[in-house]
Amino acid sequence: MSAHRDRAPHARPARATRRARAPHRRGASLLVVVATLAVLALVVATLVTGARASVRQASQARTRTALAARADLARDEAIAEVHAGAWRTLGDIGGAIALPVTATPDTVITARVGRAAWDALVVAIALRARGGVAGLDAHVARRLDIPLRTPWPMPRAPLTGVHPWARDAGAVVTGHADDGDSTRRCVERVPAAGPSERLVAAPSLAALLAHPGAQSLDPDTAPPVVQGLVVLDGGRSLERPLVVRGWLVATGALAVRAPLRVEGVLVAGGAVDTPAGGRVHVTGAAWSLDDVAGRARLGPRDTVRWAPCLVRRVRAALAVPAPIAAWDADHGG
Repeated sequence: MSAHRDRAPHARPARATRRARAPHRRGASLLVVVATLAVLALVVATLVTGARASVRQASQARTRTALAARADLARDEAIAEVHAGAWRTLGDIGGAIALPVTATPDTVITARVGRAAWDALVVAIALRARGGVAGLDAHVARRLDIPLRTPWPMPRAPLTGVHPWARDAGAVVTGHADDGDSTRRCVERVPAAGPSERLVAAPSLAALLAHPGAQSLDPDTAPPVVQGLVVLDGGRSLERPLVVRGWLVATGALAVRAPLRVEGVLVAGGAVDTPAGGRVHVTGAAWSLDDVAGRARLGPRDTVRWAPCLVRRVRAALAVPAPIAAWDADHGG
């Protein structure tokens, strides 16, 4: 009886302790539940965000694929325009003009051709369309490098020959007949080699004579002013005054017995001479391919004025686009 009484006081504090700890256990369990729900909510949000990003990426990819196909079509149209001669209105290096390509209502397309160098063109095409996501556009670009083939090299001096030109007293050879400081641009950092340049290897007249723009010149019936690439058969002399704007190509010796003015390039396959009454005035450049020294001669009243920009222009008139050297694509989103 007394033992029972002795244990009872100790039992009551134990039950009180368990009742005191119960709320703490419930609070801890609640925290675990809340944390678990938060983790689950984060996982769900991550999955939803990833799914939305995948949808956006897929939409953008579809838009870029369609835009790339449209860019290929615009590229082909631009190449056709270049081969049709759209580039011929270009000026100096760095100039560019727009090319007409087929437009679509949902796509912004720009196509331009520029002169990257005197003998090279660059075509740039850019397309932009909505990328399937609000506020985000898809972009595609194309670049084409197109060399130009010219049937005659660019001279570096007013007189060029297999042998040095002979010049009588009174003959005048001057430099820089171009306006302003354009000469430096037109020789592309290659300074003039002095009044004359001696050829190491002479070019062939065949490329000039085979050019589709070549036209035969009959000195007896020709009008006083001719333009383009005119060809004078060897052995024919010029007995009447003549102005040539472009190219005068003599397949053999050239005898000038009347005033001759060439605004561009004079090319003689043989000797050049101005007997009594003849006179040659060239603004541009003069070539002689005669293989005998001293037979390319400027008379006492002859003048050659070095004008490389004019030479560039008349060379460009004969240039044709070569096959595409390279092209690359740049995709963006």
